[in-house]
Amino acid sequence: MIEQTDSKQKYLLGADIDANHVQQELRDVFLQTLWLGLALLLFGSIVSWILAAKLTNPLRRFSHAVQRFTLGEFDLRMPVKSHDELGNLATAFNAMGDALKAREQLLRQLAFVDRVTGLPNRARFLELVDQFIQKENRTFAVAMMNIADFHYVNDCFGFAEGDNVLRCVADRLSQLQPHLLHAVARVSGNAFLLLIPFDSDKQLSELIRQVEAETSNVIAIDDHKINLAVRFGLSCFPAHGYDADSLLRQAEISIFAAKEECQFCVVYDPVREVDRQNQFTLMGDLREAIEQNQLIVQYQPKILLADLNVHSAEALVRWQHPTRGWISPNLFITFAEQSGKLRAITEWVIRDVLRQQLIWQANGIHLCISVNVGVGDVEDSEFVEFIAQQIRDYPGQVNLCLEITETGVMRQPDLMLKNLNRLRQLNIKLSIDDFGTGYSSFSYLAKMPINELKIDQTFVMAMNSTFESISIVRSMIELGHILGLTVVAEGVETLACWQALSVMGCDEIQGYFIAKPMNTHEFTTWLQHGVQLLQLSSLPNMANRL
Repeated sequence: MIEQTDSKQKYLLGADIDANHVQQELRDVFLQTLWLGLALLLFGSIVSWILAAKLTNPLRRFSHAVQRFTLGEFDLRMPVKSHDELGNLATAFNAMGDALKAREQLLRQLAFVDRVTGLPNRARFLELVDQFIQKENRTFAVAMMNIADFHYVNDCFGFAEGDNVLRCVADRLSQLQPHLLHAVARVSGNAFLLLIPFDSDKQLSELIRQVEAETSNVIAIDDHKINLAVRFGLSCFPAHGYDADSLLRQAEISIFAAKEECQFCVVYDPVREVDRQNQFTLMGDLREAIEQNQLIVQYQPKILLADLNVHSAEALVRWQHPTRGWISPNLFITFAEQSGKLRAITEWVIRDVLRQQLIWQANGIHLCISVNVGVGDVEDSEFVEFIAQQIRDYPGQVNLCLEITETGVMRQPDLMLKNLNRLRQLNIKLSIDDFGTGYSSFSYLAKMPINELKIDQTFVMAMNSTFESISIVRSMIELGHILGLTVVAEGVETLACWQALSVMGCDEIQGYFIAKPMNTHEFTTWLQHGVQLLQLSSLPNMANRL
């Protein structure tokens, strides 16, 4: 219906529309709008997921790569697909990996390669031995090769030339691989390690000789030619061990034995390992022995042949171990020298001797007591001052004699002579012990401020079997008298030996024929009746009639 009026009149328009139809149209519009919104949301989500994946996947890969880096996989690399921030990060990551891998290779080289020679070091050699045991089913030897007296090369030509010599030896050993040696390594100093496969003991001996011949060829340093001498210590698989550590330890024990015994080649012996373990234990026990007064001084008398009386004795230190019993002085004195404890033992003995002398003097016993001292002691002015301090603190009359080995006297003559003169000024008697076993010259003996010569027991004991030994002893006695010295013979064990020494004009004798070393109580008791029980009689001194 349309209603129309003039310009000043109103119109009314009317339409007949179905309400249900309108509602349906509105629902259709709503659904279209909803589906469009959902489509846009889904599309946005997909786009967002794609963008997020594109951004986070590289970061996830970076995170995973970092975790693998922490496990030591330094060869891992990230792909560089762009030149944006992620690409720059990947480039930096790869550069870091290269640096870490280079650092790892350098550290591995330092850990497993000897820097001087370029050979494998001890750690790498152990790996090679274990690998050989796992892969090969045959016997082999681990040899430690030592260049004898190599320190002379360093002393004469310097450490730089010494390193050149080591490199030359390393090159010669490397040339023996693989036909003769399976592996070569260098350990500290002048020692090399060799892995030598062999089928028989005879073949092993021949292989060792070939190695020695190759390495001992002349080496030229400037205008000098050096001839090297080498020693070998061997341990064999499976006879001596089943793993690399054991074989190497046994080879080290063998090379130490080769050095001590001056042998060319020593094969591992279990007895040597037990001895070294015992020695190591005793070296640790020795300090406690000094601190806990496990050391004991025994005295062995000397008889003056002129009147057949005892005027002196030698103080001998003994060690009574709490679990091992009596330890031989030849054993623990060597340990004391090696461990630097000999000075402490010497000072302890001197203090104990002076303490005992004071007791004897109070009871009317006046004896000169001899004490053995090391070469390093007499060469040290501090030791001389120690003696001087003991004399100042001693309330009685000091009657002491220091016995020094003849070989020791000749080490540093000037310093020794100075200290000996100082000791003589302190009224200390001086004796050269073990005379005849060293290299003393007559002119030097004449200059020394000594009181006596003590003939080594090896010459005295040999008098019972060889005429030459009698002549040697007689010459020593005559030499001592020419120099104005008292001559003492130790190691007298038979009546015939005593008689011969008496006739030859020896002044004093000492040995088991007179008495064995005794503790303080036994020695004091022996002094009362021991000489009378020997029933000795004076013999004419034929030396005075010659």
